[in-house]
Amino acid sequence: MKSYKLFACSFAILILLYTVSVKAQQPVAAIGARIDSLVEKALSLQLFSGNVLVANNGKIIYDKCFGKADYEGNTPNTVNTQFQIGSITKDFTKVMILQLVEQGKLRLTDTLGALLLGFPARLNGITLQQLLMHKSGLASYTDGPPFGEDADEVARIKTIADILPYIKREPLNFKPGTQALYSNSGFVLLAAIIEKITGKSYNQALKEQILDKVGMTQTGFNAYVKPEPGKATGYLSNSLGPLQSNTECILLVAAMVVYTAPHMICWRL
Repeated sequence: MKSYKLFACSFAILILLYTVSVKAQQPVAAIGARIDSLVEKALSLQLFSGNVLVANNGKIIYDKCFGKADYEGNTPNTVNTQFQIGSITKDFTKVMILQLVEQGKLRLTDTLGALLLGFPARLNGITLQQLLMHKSGLASYTDGPPFGEDADEVARIKTIADILPYIKREPLNFKPGTQALYSNSGFVLLAAIIEKITGKSYNQALKEQILDKVGMTQTGFNAYVKPEPGKATGYLSNSLGPLQSNTECILLVAAMVVYTAPHMICWRL
């Protein structure tokens, strides 16, 4: 399902940031009232639910929570609510890979065949740089079976390693390095490489290489999405229907998702 809400929410946030930037010289109260108006409008249209924090010159000038973490349970968002950041997780993965390159433990020219065993010859020549730049020729392991066909098999996917067999049988959309195509599979491979090189789970490597260093004490990783207390449920909507929980959708994707509580971290996502 294409998410109209995702586009609309992103658009609303861009307008919010632009409005705050161009009115930064106004009194704080006036800026707060303007943000209230924008966010409440988006909330009434079911285009936004979450927390908003705005800082100017290092000083927080606006900090409020809106909407529900769980509409079925009528649970409001709070400053401690953790939100799925979806594919922004890829930025964490990229940083960790480049840290390992900087430490001399990886090279951008290293190939998949040299880093991970058991892949077919047609995939072995894909380089680390091609994976990082979405030029591997791979797209998404969810495009083939059992996704959308066998919910029981999908439910058994619990770790990054569990996803690799599905990537191994993926076709290449083009010769690696010749084109670019957004690739979820490529970043799962990068996560697997991080686990191989560090000898740690992705979650532990993330904690040690990034989260602990910047004080992100309320941020963590799940190889698959599971409803838990304190975590917001994601919702999708489009022009044809009301809000719909995306929990089942993400479970089917066996998404690699970082959860974060923005008010408890040193930098915003």
